[in-house]
Amino acid sequence: MPVWSFWPSPDLGQWLPVTEGAGSRQSREGFEDSAPVEELTLTATMGNYERLRRLWLKDRIVFSRELEEMLRAGDGDAIALCTTDEADPRTATVAARPFWTYRSVKLTQYWRVPARHIQPDLRVKVNGRRTYYNSKIELPGGVAFENFEVRQRYLPGQVFVFGLSTKQPAEFEPKIPRLANLN
Repeated sequence: MPVWSFWPSPDLGQWLPVTEGAGSRQSREGFEDSAPVEELTLTATMGNYERLRRLWLKDRIVFSRELEEMLRAGDGDAIALCTTDEADPRTATVAARPFWTYRSVKLTQYWRVPARHIQPDLRVKVNGRRTYYNSKIELPGGVAFENFEVRQRYLPGQVFVFGLSTKQPAEFEPKIPRLANLN
């Protein structure tokens, strides 16, 4: 069974290094008839809860009502950010299923891949929903990104960081150079 290690990052995120050889050892030694791991997909699934509708990419913001490339932080890391377009997502009450009423602070969700772990096929994948999971209850404000994930070819020892931050994308450190042109 693969071993996963978690270390808290300073900004509520989690370091998620894939332990050296864990995936390949599982696929070759654990199950001899299994193919080696070719790609690692990590996903964050809470987009409908806060109704994330803005995905921050290299040169633009992609809105969930529309639907490349990831941004690069000042240190060369790849970063993709997802935010709500609502001033305060707590104000929308979901009476039919109260547990869907967002009760937290406004957050930025992000994936960060350290520069040394970036593969040429690194990409962001998203899917959107117009209703809450397992229901016909429409999301206040329309379609939102449900799943927000990074994908690339699998290599043992890769590091991916998923984080939640109270900072807006323009407040991230190190600064994200191309962010000033977005909004």
